[in-house]
Order: sequence, then C-alpha cells, then structure tokens
Amino acid sequence: TITLSGSNTTPLTSAGTFNAESSRVKYTNSANTNIAAVTYNDLELAASSGTPNYTPAGDLTINGDLILTRGVLYCTLASPRNVTVNGGDVTSNEGYVNLLGGTFTLNGPPSGTGYFGGGTTIWTFYNLTFGSGSSQTTTKTGSNNIKTNAVATISANATLNAGASAWQFILGGASTKPFVRDGAFIAGTSSVYYYSLTAATDITIAKATQGETYDYHDLYIQSSSKTFVIEGGMTLSGELN
Repeated sequence: TITLSGSNTTPLTSAGTFNAESSRVKYTNSANTNIAAVTYNDLELAASSGTPNYTPAGDLTINGDLILTRGVLYCTLASPRNVTVNGGDVTSNEGYVNLLGGTFTLNGPPSGTGYFGGGTTIWTFYNLTFGSGSSQTTTKTGSNNIKTNAVATISANATLNAGASAWQFILGGASTKPFVRDGAFIAGTSSVYYYSLTAATDITIAKATQGETYDYHDLYIQSSSKTFVIEGGMTLSGELN
C-alpha cells in the first residue's frame, strides 16, 4: 500500500508513467485533495478526519477496487470527470460519491460478481453505466440510495442485481430517457424513482428487455407536470406510486 498522508492538496503528481501493478494507493488527507489522473490498481479514499472532497485532476481508470472509507469522490458539472472501474468492487464505509459531471463506468469482473454500494449516504452521479458489452454481474450492497442526474445505463450483456437491501434508485434530471436497459435489472426490493428537470414533456419509463420476471419492484413517478410513457406492458412485484 502506498499511503499519501501529507497535508499537500496535491500529494501525488506524475510527469511520467505510474505502473500500478497490484498496489493500493491510499489518500488520507483531511482537507480537500486532488487525485492524480493516473491508472490505479486499487484506490482508497480514507480521510484521517472529516469528509473532505477528493477531486480527480483528470479522468481516472481503476483496474481493481475503489474503496470509499471516508471522504467524498467529487467533481463539479463545470469540470466533469470520467471514472472507470474495471473488474473490481466499489464499496464504502463512511465515504460516498458526489460526481456532478462526467460518466462513472463500472465494468464488473468477467466471472463471479462485483459489488457496488455501502454506507448510508446517497451516492450521486451524472451518468452511471454498468458494463461495456461483455458479460458481467454487479450486485448492489448496503442500503445507501443511488441518484443519477442524467442517464443510468445497463449495457448489453451486463446485469445489475439490486440485492437484498431496500434502497432507492433515483433517475432523472436532464434526460427524456433516464434509464437505458440494454442489459438485465434484477429489481429485488428496490424502489425506482423517476423525476425530470428537462423541458421536454414526455419521459420514457424503461421496461425489462432480458426476460426478467419483474420490470420493477416499487415504481415512483415524481413529477405531476410531465407525461411518463411506458415502453410496453409492465409488471411490478411491489407498488406503483
């Protein structure tokens, strides 16, 4: 493990090549900190105190696990960052995600299951994508809610399993189709909320495309001023609100 514990707001800079191998890089600054835009194996945000913002200096690639022990993975809409996690888990204790711009992509392991979630604080994304075309499964863990401000996508051949916990998947913001289901969504006991900040009046509610037993567990429509259009017949295992 490489632990960056100094008080410098940019504790790691790289003008050359950083070869991560099987390492873990751990940021522990208790003040707002810039994360070097290099390719990591495991990346851990573990503030020694408080809940500082850890802002990527550029787009990030993580080829192992992203561990949010304490602190906030953060960017603004004006300075968006793309974060890609390949083959690992994204888990938290007291940390959370607040990425207000860019796309967060989780490519789960080619065999077995990857895990996503943890803690009790809502994780916010602009775009959130599961998979990039290969077969993979990601299971939601913990009771924290997930929110997207633009589009959530389950790519072809990918599966998002909502797991055993009751949690909210809050979809909407700037898109007329805030949930793209090219892969499978196993709803479990989750609640999916559709809301909209777009000027368009028709918002599409995505239905199952991979033969799932249910399209949703609980489904909530959060705007009385929009028309929400169902792509086809729909089956719920819970309630429509």
